Amino acid sequence: MKDSAKICAGIVLYNPELELLQKNVNALLGQPMEQIYLYDNNSQNAAEIAEIFKNWDNVEYIRNNENAGIAHALNQLIDYAYKDGYDWCLTMDQDSVCAPNMITEYIKYLDYPKV
Repeated sequence: MKDSAKICAGIVLYNPELELLQKNVNALLGQPMEQIYLYDNNSQNAAEIAEIFKNWDNVEYIRNNENAGIAHALNQLIDYAYKDGYDWCLTMDQDSVCAPNMITEYIKYLDYPKV
């Protein structure tokens, strides 16, 4: 499974600091995954977010017109990942920046029985 796993990431947004968000997304783009979903919980700076990421490859910006909470946003991200055929979805919040080899390290454990 680990050699053929389709992996994506999803980040829940709510009024993110834009420079830090870009750093977060850039850190994920260097990982062995195919897609990053940005799920926006009705941020005040939604127009700026959409403008920044409109031409980024493998980044999809999804805007919700209300803040339905983190649990709803995470469920929506998993639904998008499932519908698009992903086996695994890393979920993150907007201000976490992952290590450059995080997904490579995680992939090593995908075949473990309790993972």
